[in-house]
Amino acid sequence: MVRFKKKKSRSLIKNACTSLIERLKDEGFIVQLYESYSSNSVYLKLDYGVSNSIRISDHRGKAYLDYRFNLLTSVTEKSREVSERGFVKDFYPITDLDDLMKDIVEHRKERLDKYGTIRYQKYMDKNIKEYDKLPGFWSKSVVV
Repeated sequence: MVRFKKKKSRSLIKNACTSLIERLKDEGFIVQLYESYSSNSVYLKLDYGVSNSIRISDHRGKAYLDYRFNLLTSVTEKSREVSERGFVKDFYPITDLDDLMKDIVEHRKERLDKYGTIRYQKYMDKNIKEYDKLPGFWSKSVVV
């Protein structure tokens, strides 16, 4: 496991986040951004959660949180886990933005194929109405 000093880690996370947001927007994603107050973690929700979320961090995170995509300074190779609740969790090294982007775009295509464009949009609208005022991520995040 690779360990970085906190300052270097913060810089890696910020650079990866900036680059990733740019690339996601180029692909047409709506991106919500939330920066943790208590750690170096950054969270990105894609298309209001319909295409899941990305956690960018320097530590593994809490076991009960099931972020689909995890971009970490603390891993050296891509891996996949299934959580106790049955959710797929993919982990990528912080330098592996290309593979992460490929998987995210493919994941959204699978969702669009499953729901169709109109239902996908309705699912986004439903999430906005249902969660927009909830404390935590939804009330503190910004669309970038």
